[in-house]
Amino acid sequence: MATEQEVLKKISENNGKAHIQFIAKQAGISSDYARLICTDLVRKGLLEQALGRDWYQITKKTKKKARQKQKDNPGKDDPGEEGLILEQIISKGINIGIGQVEKQVEKAVKAVSSIIKKLKGRIKEQN
Repeated sequence: MATEQEVLKKISENNGKAHIQFIAKQAGISSDYARLICTDLVRKGLLEQALGRDWYQITKKTKKKARQKQKDNPGKDDPGEEGLILEQIISKGINIGIGQVEKQVEKAVKAVSSIIKKLKGRIKEQN
């Protein structure tokens, strides 16, 4: 069963905005259940409705607080916007299991490796 952090992750991966059908499909849940989760996240201030009834986005306030938290802790590496959002989600009390974090790191490594291979191929083509 999908959880709040999974729904937030799917929205974050979609540039911070998504339609309820997209969320449901990506999370493997019904539209009604996705809407219920999103409604609860709106109540917690992590999401807001966007573009209409079934569109949701991560709030600007959440992004701003996450960025401010990063500025207040300048010694840390910059995790990027998704990392800042993740930190904000954790600070709101949504538990994220280490297994899920490991999966996201593995996914990011694969994505970066793929980009590097494509760039190397383009460089060879140009030479």
